[in-house]
Amino acid sequence: MKIARCKHCGSSDVTQDALAAWEEDAQQWRVTSVLDNSDCNACGGEDCVELVTPEHFEVQQLIGQEWTNAWLADDVSQTFSTKREAETELDNHMADQLDALRHGEVQDIVPREHFRIAGIGEKAE
Repeated sequence: MKIARCKHCGSSDVTQDALAAWEEDAQQWRVTSVLDNSDCNACGGEDCVELVTPEHFEVQQLIGQEWTNAWLADDVSQTFSTKREAETELDNHMADQLDALRHGEVQDIVPREHFRIAGIGEKAE
């Protein structure tokens, strides 16, 4: 699995220009060609997108305007060897939080959309 990253700041908030054709039967656009022009929405870099293979994955939580990997109790940071392992850990965390909410142990929980799975580092090719 490869992920797109800005080679300047490391953000995955990147875009790549492409051409698309309308498929009338499917009623949707289909990418026909990917162009060379790319941009980073985080740092404003141009022509800066590179595809990398993550070394590991982590669950990140949006706190304010920043994504942090210290999302578990006691600010524990965990990494996972596959994206699926990270997704399973997050699913389990959300289920535990819902149970705690149902039992009155917490007042509210952080919504699922405030979490993401991020690929970190690069494997040697």
